[in-house]
Amino acid sequence: MARQLAFGLSKLWGQPVVVENRTGASGIVALTALARAPSDGYTLGIMVSPVTAIAPLTQPNFRYDVTQDFTAVSDLVDYALVLLAGPQTKAANLKELVEFAKQKRTIECRSDMFVLDAARRAGVRLPSSCSKGLCGTCKSKLVEGTVEMKHGGGIRQREIDAGMALLCCSKPTSNLVVDR
Repeated sequence: MARQLAFGLSKLWGQPVVVENRTGASGIVALTALARAPSDGYTLGIMVSPVTAIAPLTQPNFRYDVTQDFTAVSDLVDYALVLLAGPQTKAANLKELVEFAKQKRTIECRSDMFVLDAARRAGVRLPSSCSKGLCGTCKSKLVEGTVEMKHGGGIRQREIDAGMALLCCSKPTSNLVVDR
């Protein structure tokens, strides 16, 4: 969309318009750069509502203020953005959902149980497609603690070295903190 807009503006203004893609962090990198750019009227940005509405609530080190650092010039596209949660979720709005997600929840997992099984018994839904460590869909970061993992190839050694584990085939050997 930006390139099509740039083409039209270039014809209208009679001078080149450069599009500089800044990828990363779902648009936050680009908007941080835009917020730091000089307010000279020559730098424009295209932002989408998830970056402006959701990111300030979910990102701990948000580096710009949407209401202070930007001036809306035009609506380019209208679309629906819907955030859904299951009926068991007690959150009535996005802020409550984020607060719920940030809560530390404790799940009892005996040493003879797989972590994924314990999570499921506690009502925590985690993606997984197998139970033998083949597919890697339950791959998670171990923030704290250790596991005994017997997998079938769904994880690389460098991922294990970086603290990742497959919850479907991991048994705890200590207290765990898992980031999913």
